Amino acid sequence: MLGIAISLTLGLVTAPPVTAAQKVAATLYRADSGELQLRSFLERGALGLEIRYPGDDFFMQSVRVYLPAGYAKLARLPVRYDYPSKATRYQSCLPAMSPVPLGAKAVASQTCTVFGEETMVTMLVQTFPKRVPDFGGRVRDAINDVYVSVLSTGGVGDFPTVFPNPTTVVNTTNLAEYTVPGLGSRLTMVDAALLQAYPRWSKFYSGTRARSATNHFPLLFGSLTFAGKGVYGPGNRYGSPTNEFGRNVYIDTFDSDYGDGWRRVMGVLTQPTNGTFCYEFSKKGGSRGKTGVSTKNTYRMTVIGPSLTPVLSQIINGPTFAYGGPNYNPLKEMWGTNFSPEQTDSLIQQTLMMGPEWRRKVKGTDCAQTLRQLPDSFYLQ
Repeated sequence: MLGIAISLTLGLVTAPPVTAAQKVAATLYRADSGELQLRSFLERGALGLEIRYPGDDFFMQSVRVYLPAGYAKLARLPVRYDYPSKATRYQSCLPAMSPVPLGAKAVASQTCTVFGEETMVTMLVQTFPKRVPDFGGRVRDAINDVYVSVLSTGGVGDFPTVFPNPTTVVNTTNLAEYTVPGLGSRLTMVDAALLQAYPRWSKFYSGTRARSATNHFPLLFGSLTFAGKGVYGPGNRYGSPTNEFGRNVYIDTFDSDYGDGWRRVMGVLTQPTNGTFCYEFSKKGGSRGKTGVSTKNTYRMTVIGPSLTPVLSQIINGPTFAYGGPNYNPLKEMWGTNFSPEQTDSLIQQTLMMGPEWRRKVKGTDCAQTLRQLPDSFYLQ
């Protein structure tokens, strides 16, 4: 409960590394609604950020996030809900000294530059509705969790030691730069957290060949990487992470058969070793016979950033290119034949993103199941 004080010692410097943007509170309001009030403070040599927010009873509550020496190596930044001392000095938040990452701008946010005699750090406060029911939950009406992350830490080069996920380094030779149809060129960053998402068409039809079905389902695939490494961890049978390294990518759809506005589709677990994920917009168990296909062809992916990085988000269009080539007939032609050039490129790009893992079966969602059904000659074209 928010009213219970969390006893964390400011001198703690031997804890495990930070593993996520830090959740500090929950509120019914968004960060950009003006209901969150930010100010920095200096208290007995301790520097930090105070966040005031409306609680469940609509009275303003406050949480204080401290920045002790060696904060970049802490398991989490010390947080307190108790009352400040009389010696506390407050300062107004300065304009951000570090830019907000492009992928984080789709999440409601405010910045605050916290500064002391020898320290100046830009902190980012974001609100994100993580706890929304799958298969049609309305995002607009959900409780927002409040996350705090650090935009400037004195050197991005320290990040790999902050997040030592035991993974294979991404093959940056193949992933350095590539083009995905309809979305242009993207550059893989090896010194920061990066959420990528791209569209293609799935193998399956919206019906059977015996009936008059002719449409394939939209499919989104992507990855979450940090310092050039995939971000992933184990999950339970429901697809929820079971340790601090695991990540769910939360997928929302805009104006779909779930209803108007942004609706939650579900959260999908990132997979080893490159932090990849995928989702096909077809009828699922629990979806009440609905697909979640957006009538505006607009989708959003959001994930809690690793280390002290922000919550990241991407809004993209589903596939706009044709599935098949000239004179394609979905009632007669089989998977792997007569693809459009754009569909071919997307399939190959997904294997490059996944790395060697695309040839292996994995527990849970197997993003490469249909990729492995294509002959080797397909990938040599």
